Amino acid sequence: MDPDRRAVRIDAEVLNIISDGTSTDASPAADAIGLPPRFYAKGSTYFIMMPFVFADGGITATDDGTIEYAGKTYDLISINYDEKVGDVKDDYKLLVDPVTHQLAHIHHSVVEDD
Repeated sequence: MDPDRRAVRIDAEVLNIISDGTSTDASPAADAIGLPPRFYAKGSTYFIMMPFVFADGGITATDDGTIEYAGKTYDLISINYDEKVGDVKDDYKLLVDPVTHQLAHIHHSVVEDD
């Protein structure tokens, strides 16, 4: 992975994805994986480089107060994307430790655009 360009190569037994940060190719065909190959290629960057990539254009962060999870209270931050940003509709819920301010848990859901 190249974090500056967000280039990535994923070699798996059933799928290979190569992205130069601008275009992404998959082998076998992209329809074999269910979501656009770009989503898989960019996903690793987002999870490894959080919260830095949440500074990208078209992203809205909202303070949603607090939430209890597994017996502990966390600050809840919602991350959403503007219309026409990306290939899918991502929704992130970040649970942040209120004492250390470190990211403790992530809930990520995805709905493919029509």
